[in-house]
Amino acid sequence: MSGKLVWVALVVVVGTLSACHKNEKAAASAGDEQVFLTTKQFVIARARHGRAENPPCIRRGMEGVLDAAKGFATQQKPTSFGVIGKETPVTPIVLEDPRTSGGVSVIARSVSEELRGVKAETAKALAQEDYASCGTVAFLLPPNATQVRVVMSAANEDGNLQPCNVGQGDYMRCEIGDAVWTSFHEDRYLVATFKNWSETLDRTAKIDLFP
Repeated sequence: MSGKLVWVALVVVVGTLSACHKNEKAAASAGDEQVFLTTKQFVIARARHGRAENPPCIRRGMEGVLDAAKGFATQQKPTSFGVIGKETPVTPIVLEDPRTSGGVSVIARSVSEELRGVKAETAKALAQEDYASCGTVAFLLPPNATQVRVVMSAANEDGNLQPCNVGQGDYMRCEIGDAVWTSFHEDRYLVATFKNWSETLDRTAKIDLFP
């Protein structure tokens, strides 16, 4: 009689463990739908501007996310930016193809650091114009990532991230003000640029990619 009771107890335990395992798998599957494909966060320094709304990046061309994404997708070569302001040639900075840099590459340039890197007369002329400090990030997406949901946000120095989801032309305006994101997705590449033109605040920029 005691042997039968032990056998029944074992069946109950095994059945319970099997049900728990199934529930855990279901929960994990549901959780997988919420995981990031990838994410990136960086800080962009304050800028200099007068009354201009959404002024250009100090490093010319960093807003050209469409050209960068298409260039990576079709030519698979780095994108470089070698001009500051409207027409001042400087040592190029390179946005590496994320295929060769671990799946993501980032460059960031502030107005203040660019002005420090040129002659005094050039810096003085550039300081009379309105420019944004900018950061550009390039992602290589997984082969099966045909649809990507992009969530962009930004924060002031308190670190409280706020959404950037108000469309304005090619840009998504940020709730913190004086900042926008712009992005473009081509094939397995997604390139996005964050622009900060606050004169007093450094900003934290964050971009999350979901399946």
